[in-house]
Amino acid sequence: MPFSAGFILAVLAAALASMAALAGMPGRDIATMMLLPVLMVLMPLGLRLLGQAAGRFGAALYGLWLAAWFAGFVTALGLRLRYGLGPMDERVVQALAGTDGREAREYALELAPLIGLVVLGCGLAGIWGGRYVWRVLAPLPGPALRTRLLLGPLLAILPLALHGNAVVERSDPLTLARVVGDEVFSHATETSALRADRQEAQRHVAEWRPIYRGPQERVVVLVIGESANRANWSLYGYPRRTNPRLEALSDELLVFRDVISSYGSTAVELPRMLTLADREGEHDWRRQPSVINLARRTGYRTWWITNQSFVLAAAAFGQDCDRFVSVYEGRYGRHDRSLDSKLIPPLEAALADPAPLKFIVLHMLGSHPDYVRRYPPLFDIFGHEHDAVDDMLANRWFWVRQKRNEYDNSILFTDWVLASAIEALRQAPQAEASLFFLSDHGQDVGHFTSSWGHQFHYESGFTIPALFWKKGQVPDRSFERRPYQSDRFDTTLLSLLGIRTLKDDPRYDLMGAAFRPWQRKIDGVDYVPGVSNVPGG
Repeated sequence: MPFSAGFILAVLAAALASMAALAGMPGRDIATMMLLPVLMVLMPLGLRLLGQAAGRFGAALYGLWLAAWFAGFVTALGLRLRYGLGPMDERVVQALAGTDGREAREYALELAPLIGLVVLGCGLAGIWGGRYVWRVLAPLPGPALRTRLLLGPLLAILPLALHGNAVVERSDPLTLARVVGDEVFSHATETSALRADRQEAQRHVAEWRPIYRGPQERVVVLVIGESANRANWSLYGYPRRTNPRLEALSDELLVFRDVISSYGSTAVELPRMLTLADREGEHDWRRQPSVINLARRTGYRTWWITNQSFVLAAAAFGQDCDRFVSVYEGRYGRHDRSLDSKLIPPLEAALADPAPLKFIVLHMLGSHPDYVRRYPPLFDIFGHEHDAVDDMLANRWFWVRQKRNEYDNSILFTDWVLASAIEALRQAPQAEASLFFLSDHGQDVGHFTSSWGHQFHYESGFTIPALFWKKGQVPDRSFERRPYQSDRFDTTLLSLLGIRTLKDDPRYDLMGAAFRPWQRKIDGVDYVPGVSNVPGG
């Protein structure tokens, strides 16, 4: 009977590990989580050496722990399957920190059947696992008293001692819950402190001595994309036609061919794009002026129009603006369906504002996972007929190919939103009107891995599209091949706004005469396009 139960346990463990691997969970995490139940058996074994009663108590504790382990493993697996994220992912922490009791109840009700199955599985795992361990340990012969007194306590506490290892600690559901809880609390506290820091930043604006030099009327629109990899843009040569509207405007666009982000997540990259912070140092950006602060000081009326629930962006830069407008309508963070088309009406309203100088930031939800939620049904175009991209992904799992189809559909919708924003600017009364678009970071969707989501090592997580449009101007194509990294974008943006400060560094102005290339890095490695940050590079 014990052999039969052990065999079943091994089969179930193999099934869970296989599902985790297919979901894209890192192999080290899978191995550690699967070894933990074996490691924790040492605890009831050590107690069993101290006596039958202690052993029975240890088996019961093991059963309770195994129930928690099952819940933790299934939760991690669910996060990977639904969002492509791990429990310690920064975005998971942000979502938890920004969720109130009402949202948590609604989420639980929506997933009630699945939660019920998980609870049932936890109960069965705990009861069956505890009974199985006791059945194996109960008949063990007792060693000599001295051996029991020395070896028993040692074995009982050894699993706890091994939790001093960070990998083991974060693979145990109980200690992981504590770590995540600490991160959530820290994030909530940091966001609150950030609001106060941004107030202090405004007091430092005068030290920069910003001066506006330009026409009496000017409007600059900055569109910040989300998770867009330029490798999936037909404007850059992708075989699927994901940018039909922008391609129709190509004679009016500057399409920058070699721009990368400096980090693979919004929380880090967004402050770098809009402040002095860069890859080499954060420069205490929380207490330093942003481009928005400097624009306001020189007479610009400023807007932050967002389709994201991202708390940090709202706290850091939304409050820097004269007007903060949120069109986001989701309940569960950036994984909800909230379409970027809703950004266009408030953009049109801002363009109609009588202020002579206007700086408008649109923060898109773009192609953030879950991709299928980023576009309306009308844009469900790709994946219904076999094409060249299907051939490119022939060696990927079918669900990765499906994610690529959804991702490309989201890019197609971004194309529509950007073309609509340009058209709104074209119709605006201001003669001096321009739009710059760039994404915060990229995304790997079967490009270099058999998974999808954020990528912090390969260039797929960093190669971003960047476009510039200016009313009535023929673009200077000589700028398009300039190598650039977006952590220096604040310099380019100030130049577009016609603002000069004491801290200008024109080497980093993407369209300036004094531009000079510099060594870009990804994940600490000198970046060489297509060579350094690719598998085997």
